[in-house]
Amino acid sequence: MTNQEWIAVGVDGSEGNRAATRWAAREAQRRDCGLRLVHVYNDFVPPIGFYGAGFMTERLETRTMTEPIMRDATEEAQKTLPADRIEALLLDGDRRAGLIQAAAQASLLVLGDDPGTALDRVFTGTVVTAVASHATSPVVVVPSGWPQDSEGAIVVGIKDYDRADALVAAALEVAADRSARLVVLHAWHALGGYDDAIAAHTEAPHWESQARKALQDVVDHALERSAHRTEVEVRVVHGHPASMLARASADAALLILGRRAHGFPVGRLGASGRSLLHHSRCPVMVLPAAIATVTAG
Repeated sequence: MTNQEWIAVGVDGSEGNRAATRWAAREAQRRDCGLRLVHVYNDFVPPIGFYGAGFMTERLETRTMTEPIMRDATEEAQKTLPADRIEALLLDGDRRAGLIQAAAQASLLVLGDDPGTALDRVFTGTVVTAVASHATSPVVVVPSGWPQDSEGAIVVGIKDYDRADALVAAALEVAADRSARLVVLHAWHALGGYDDAIAAHTEAPHWESQARKALQDVVDHALERSAHRTEVEVRVVHGHPASMLARASADAALLILGRRAHGFPVGRLGASGRSLLHHSRCPVMVLPAAIATVTAG
């Protein structure tokens, strides 16, 4: 199979990972492609002492400890896919680097987000954020406990509406592939302590109506170029972007974010995006800046 015929899922044995494996298997079934179960372990033993502690950026394990993790993930995937469409891949080294490598060899990388303990968050949060920020392929982060079957709209968060063409076009393809409604959401808030008071006691400012018109123009242009006829809602709201998108995710099937163009070709994930990786109520798809279109079910 070529890179475009594989979906990769990071496997670590957590509850969030089980949800990610189920999501990835159903996605592979929808695309009629293979599923690659990727587990990155690290059996490096750092030097003892103060400086050795600096190397403990992730938990250590031996190759033999990976067997039950891979077995459980394989059994979970086989509930949806036949065995000949599932491949197991073990990598020894840094988890972030290994998963980024796996993403480069697949059309999509799926990761699980597990709330866990505060210490677990230090490890898993760092890995998920780093991979979603640097992978050259789209990355989907699935929250722990996410159900197999979920109905809802596709929500795409737009920060810069004057540079939203590629992201809206990609989100439109995702929504069309799922036969789902697309919500194009832009949140605004003034910088300053009087933001809420201004919003509560004045009419919608000029820039809000301007943003709505600009986004509608982008949507209309994307629909003109698309062969699909998808229902699209343009939504401009007042509030912090991360909070507004997290609220919208409660009723969504998928939240789509784009990395900023800085750092071409992969771009950069902003503070709101990093927050949403762990606070979204639905799976989050992060698209590299260089990707103009993506098909995901």
